Amino acid sequence: MVRDDGDWEGWVSFFLDGVAEVATEAAATVRRILELRDRTRERLGRDFGRRSGSALKMLDSLFTSPLISVRDAIDLTRLTQPAANRLVNDLAQAGVLREITGRKRDRLFRFDSYLELFAEREDLG
Repeated sequence: MVRDDGDWEGWVSFFLDGVAEVATEAAATVRRILELRDRTRERLGRDFGRRSGSALKMLDSLFTSPLISVRDAIDLTRLTQPAANRLVNDLAQAGVLREITGRKRDRLFRFDSYLELFAEREDLG
């Protein structure tokens, strides 16, 4: 024990090794997030045509809050309810979102590929 043996250098070295490992893992996660963002933005820009602006606005929001409802999409994009519903459904069909409630109304969608980046990190630890 440090307090009994006075091995402060050993303790500091152990602590700094842990800090370095966590920083390396965090940097790798940030790289994966940026790669996912870039790939998804490119795909939405290419595949969603004139709706790509609204789709990209939703995507940017999903990196902050990876759950979204149609109501959230309406508030975010200022689209009508039918247009926002179509956009959310199209994002689900494209594999960007996944509906998680199983309901017809008040559905909630999740940005799985983003959340999986954090699950991968937990699996490694």
